[in-house]
Amino acid sequence: MTKNRARNRAVRAQRAEDAAAGRRQRFDHTGQAVDQHHVAGQAERRQPPPGIAEAPKAGPGYEILTAPLIVATMLPVGREGLEAAQVLADACDYLVGDDGWYRALAEVHGPLPSRETGMAPLPGHRPAMLLVQVSAHREWTSTDAVAAFLRHAATAIITALVERYPEVTERSVHVQALPHETAAQMTGANAPDAVTTHPHRSLLSRPSAPPTAAATAGPGFPFRVVDALDTGWYLIEPDRYRADHAEDRKLSSMTHGELLAVRGPLRPVVPAPAADRDRVQAALTGAGPKALASLLVALFRLAKRHAYEEGERSGRLQSGRLYAGNEESWESTAMRALLWGPGVDIADKPNRFDEHAVTELMTVIDTWVSGDEHYVEVADTLAVIFTRTAAANGGWPALADRHFQHGERFAHPDQTIDNAMAWLLRSTAPATADQT
Repeated sequence: MTKNRARNRAVRAQRAEDAAAGRRQRFDHTGQAVDQHHVAGQAERRQPPPGIAEAPKAGPGYEILTAPLIVATMLPVGREGLEAAQVLADACDYLVGDDGWYRALAEVHGPLPSRETGMAPLPGHRPAMLLVQVSAHREWTSTDAVAAFLRHAATAIITALVERYPEVTERSVHVQALPHETAAQMTGANAPDAVTTHPHRSLLSRPSAPPTAAATAGPGFPFRVVDALDTGWYLIEPDRYRADHAEDRKLSSMTHGELLAVRGPLRPVVPAPAADRDRVQAALTGAGPKALASLLVALFRLAKRHAYEEGERSGRLQSGRLYAGNEESWESTAMRALLWGPGVDIADKPNRFDEHAVTELMTVIDTWVSGDEHYVEVADTLAVIFTRTAAANGGWPALADRHFQHGERFAHPDQTIDNAMAWLLRSTAPATADQT
């Protein structure tokens, strides 16, 4: 049984128990309660490494430094691999240096699918990347101190991966410092997927921008770009890009200059403007329970329009314009399946969607992907906005009609509903302060 099925069974069992006790609970709230119970049972407080003394306490001249690291590795396919983000976040809780152990905090984004080919294949695994932003409260007297900090974090990360995933050896894990501007391009305005569970309270006041420009050498190219043919590319070296699905497309990696000359102009992938996020939220709110159906219809109509535009340009009735911001992400995969699945069906049932909301959503989203200067990633951006809108309006039932509710007559298949909820509903537990 997969962990997704186990979770769904736990949710249904909890709902049955609530019903027997006369408690009414929405499905999404029941799922959140089950998840919180699981996290509470799993998030045991880590202890200092045995046999190693504590490093000297931070003095008045110390400051917090944040350094981004990119981790390329192999991870198991499925939920087990997705848990790597929390594994790495907690692995950085205690770092070990020459003067003893000290506390750190890590925010982790990912894992993101990767086409890294420098690692030997492992059965049941696939290449993946994670961005780990590690913070520590230390005395940064020289570049050697910063370099040592990065080594300590890399050691903790590699050790944790090998312990959790024994099949992954050190030669299958590559950890590299990343320029801050590149890390910012990767994360945008998105919240991290995992944060150190019990960070020391002194690290919670870290500045939004790092006080020291550690590991920032390099040209600072955007982490992700979209070319003139609506294909996405991501940075794999300081000046080398790889295309999404590069092997299937038979595309070799290129430097920024080569890519610009051959497939330019290039559009950097950037966060959605605040005004656009507010417009999308207003459209979803106005549509009420028809919001999810309206979003899928808007995406279907855009995908169809883009395909016809590509057909006129090249004769190929297919376009990746909606997905090029991160085509290999599971969010993009889920969005694509839903818009070409239930989205197609709902488009012929006008009583299920709000035409005004569809028009507004199409207008905003098309500006994200069809402009000349930049590109806004669609699937993950919509997930963040939908989650925020649901939280402000009463949860999933406020934005999804009865066909997207488990147990309702004439509802979509459970897998379709689960996929929609997994894509568009997120829960991030806030970090809590703690002392050793």
